[in-house]
Amino acid sequence: MPFEAKPRLLIIGGPTGAGKSAIAAEAARLLDGEIVSADSVQLYRHCDIGSAKPDAAMRRAVPHHLIDVAEPDQPFTLADFRAAAADAIDGIVARGKTPIVCGGTGLYIKALLEGLHGGAQSDPALREELLRMPLPQLYARLQTLHPARAAALHPNDRHRILRGVENALLPKNAAPPAPAAYDFVFFIIAAPRGIIYRRIEERVDAMLARGLVEETKALLARYPADCKPLMSVGYRQAAMYLRGGLDAEALANEIKKATRHYAKRQITWFSAVRGGIWINADAPITGGAAAFIADYFKH
Repeated sequence: MPFEAKPRLLIIGGPTGAGKSAIAAEAARLLDGEIVSADSVQLYRHCDIGSAKPDAAMRRAVPHHLIDVAEPDQPFTLADFRAAAADAIDGIVARGKTPIVCGGTGLYIKALLEGLHGGAQSDPALREELLRMPLPQLYARLQTLHPARAAALHPNDRHRILRGVENALLPKNAAPPAPAAYDFVFFIIAAPRGIIYRRIEERVDAMLARGLVEETKALLARYPADCKPLMSVGYRQAAMYLRGGLDAEALANEIKKATRHYAKRQITWFSAVRGGIWINADAPITGGAAAFIADYFKH
């Protein structure tokens, strides 16, 4: 049987505010690449400002995949991401381009590389039944089926409560799919924590100035308040503001605080990646971080 080389894959991860998106776009230019987004909110349509999607100019300059692929109230599992990302990578390789996975949702990257499948099998009839169930009743069901999981969730977090009930009721897949066969290099973009926090403050101020509240209001007019993207950092706080639970100053402060906590969790997650190559995006690097990554990847 002839030997088949594994597709080469460049991965660029890191916490919010580290600058990975710009570095990935420049690396794509240098490597004639296309980017596969590993961001759990950018995949939803109409969630533009709050997810910090690449702007139109960047997406014209560098093809991006797995952005705007699902409606905000559409379920999108780890298995969905893994399948969609693998398809995108296959297409990029077939075009003779370099696939670059970039994002801060570490579990998505892990699913792609290690074959995670997201737990229980799907059952559309059961999901429809659970979606019709009042949230207090659904939460009580989870408390009965899985008390520890219920205790770890907010009683208003319908998305995770629903998944918890599904995972408790449905049969698990007998075995995960075989891991994707990629020859990958994993770069983790970092910066001193103080710099990341400063960038987070600037990013939140910019999002609010661009219309995060207005975007959230438009989303709430079309989709349930407990759909997955509206429960994410930024949208969740903006929804509270619209309900009168926060004033303008508290809104900005709460988003910044929640984003800092999220960045800490991301740093912890990426710190456990074996073989990850850390780059301090603020350290002097001859030619810049993207040039260093591209040169390393080519050799």
